[in-house]
Amino acid sequence: MNKKHSLLLIFLLLFITKINAQFVGYYNMHDGGVDMPNSSLFVLPNNEFMFFYYSGYKAGIWKEIDKNNISLIETKSNNNPTKIISRGNEKSTEIMIDVEGLVKAHAYINFSKDTISEKEFQPIFNEWTDCIDNHYIIKKKSGEYNWLTIALPTNPNFGRQSIKYPYKAKTYTFSLSKIQGSYFIHYDEDALNEKMEFKLTKTNENYTIDYSDKKLEREDLTDDLNEQISNAKKQISKAKLMEEMRTTLPLISISNTIIYKPNFKPIFTAKCKEVEKSPEPIGLDKPMMPTVDRPNGFYTVVNFKENEYHILKYKLAKEPSITKEDILSVNKIVSDNGGYEVEIIFTEIGSLKFAQLSKNNIRKPIVIVANKFFVSAPIFASEINGGKMIIAGDFSDTEIDALIANLKK
Repeated sequence: MNKKHSLLLIFLLLFITKINAQFVGYYNMHDGGVDMPNSSLFVLPNNEFMFFYYSGYKAGIWKEIDKNNISLIETKSNNNPTKIISRGNEKSTEIMIDVEGLVKAHAYINFSKDTISEKEFQPIFNEWTDCIDNHYIIKKKSGEYNWLTIALPTNPNFGRQSIKYPYKAKTYTFSLSKIQGSYFIHYDEDALNEKMEFKLTKTNENYTIDYSDKKLEREDLTDDLNEQISNAKKQISKAKLMEEMRTTLPLISISNTIIYKPNFKPIFTAKCKEVEKSPEPIGLDKPMMPTVDRPNGFYTVVNFKENEYHILKYKLAKEPSITKEDILSVNKIVSDNGGYEVEIIFTEIGSLKFAQLSKNNIRKPIVIVANKFFVSAPIFASEINGGKMIIAGDFSDTEIDALIANLKK
């Protein structure tokens, strides 16, 4: 390597080091409250980061996007969300399983003697849990069952606002063969989440994170902070090692299932008292949808004005842009958020029409008419290709079956 190339390489290294140095440091996220501490972000010089928040931590790597932006990507292990861990007491004729860890998980359970018979799942807890105790032990005689299966919602946000049936779930089947003693179920909700990825930006002397408008201040990593980070890493490594050393029930299989509204009462009720609900006005539980003298189909709105989404004022085109001849099938499917949705699959020609319709009406409503009713008025954010669309809504079984029947007419 000649002298010219050596100088160029040194210059590039110094430039990269300077870019890196402006992001390396400690950031207070200022996202806490009265009873919740602020989260902390540590951007380390070895291209690692550690993010500590109220209920846990995340770690990963960061890389430069450009001189004013870096990307932080979580390093996520492929852990399953649930484990059944021994408490070490083997001198018993019973199997005792502590399920307190699932109190907020909307989990269902099944004990079986074989893996062939159809499983009937029982809810472990009631739907809305409060007044949580610490005595939630399921007891079974050793040898009575060979398999234990836990069903958990695939959507980690399921049940935050409402609980709708049916919903998609994953099942985790464990072997109970030749075991006895006391166990507890460990539940890691974060294992269901996608890995975290966000961007840290520097504008002049201010720093911002892409999911918040708050300005962050960077502080240099002092010896005291570096020691805290080192101790945190040691504690995390020690906790992982201790977990790996524990005896766990063997996980035999993972599969997908659908959980329907239960016929069984929950095993445990973690509830203080019924919360009195304000009576809903009669006849106003659902908004009235307009009627229109048009055949079934997809219609453009001819009187739409930008940002004026008043469905009762929509005036439809005389002819539908998409008719039943453009629809190949209409299906009832389970939503990722629970409950049912309508899936419409278009014919080859219908797919082209629908793509063009969505392209020509971005940020505008399209009204779907069935049996002379407005049944949905979706607003397209972009052109939709693929020949398929979903109609979502708070539909009952009867309503969604009627909707599908009318769309098929």
